[in-house]
Amino acid sequence: MNRSVITGISLFDLFQLMLMGKNTRTLEIRSGDLLGVVQFKGGRIRFAKESSGLLGIDALHHILQWSEGWCQELNLTQPLKKNIEDHGHLLIDILRDLEEPSS
Repeated sequence: MNRSVITGISLFDLFQLMLMGKNTRTLEIRSGDLLGVVQFKGGRIRFAKESSGLLGIDALHHILQWSEGWCQELNLTQPLKKNIEDHGHLLIDILRDLEEPSS
């Protein structure tokens, strides 16, 4: 398990770096009592889960709203069951959703 401390960068920016680097890895993300897992394969997000029971896009949406926390890489022997279909613009779509005022 690799654990890094990175300050001054948002999860959104960290995820963008993973996508641009075409990374394949699984991150465990913690913020207070909240826990999330996000898996990337070949620079695409393929799985997200949040400790409240949210899965897929809903979990990713919630995790990206966390304002602080830390993450570490999980060394899994098998990929998690895919629950997100990322066509390359998923993060931008979520950012757009987060910036739109609620009705």
